[in-house]
Amino acid sequence: MKGRLTNISTLTEIVHIVLWKLKDTPEARSQVEKIKDLPSSGRIVCEMGDNKIVGEARSQGYNWGMYSVWNSFDELHAYAISKEHVDCANNFVKPNTTGSLAYDWELPEGL
Repeated sequence: MKGRLTNISTLTEIVHIVLWKLKDTPEARSQVEKIKDLPSSGRIVCEMGDNKIVGEARSQGYNWGMYSVWNSFDELHAYAISKEHVDCANNFVKPNTTGSLAYDWELPEGL
């Protein structure tokens, strides 16, 4: 594994991971999922859902997640500050969650 990460300066993809503490309401999931349908330039994939593999003890209450893969940090940043994304986060995501955690992971070329 050590040899695979020798040239991190030539990045090709960014994985953006977000975890939420989704409220226990009938509409919460459908409201939060609206974020994956937003128009975005540079996004390769976007998947959302719950993951029962980790278990309650390790998840610390985070019960819903999303990951998206992007061509670059510039494209992810442009999407993050776009009016569509900000409006969706403020109007659909935040009212249906009680907490969030986000993390971006750089994938080296050829990984």
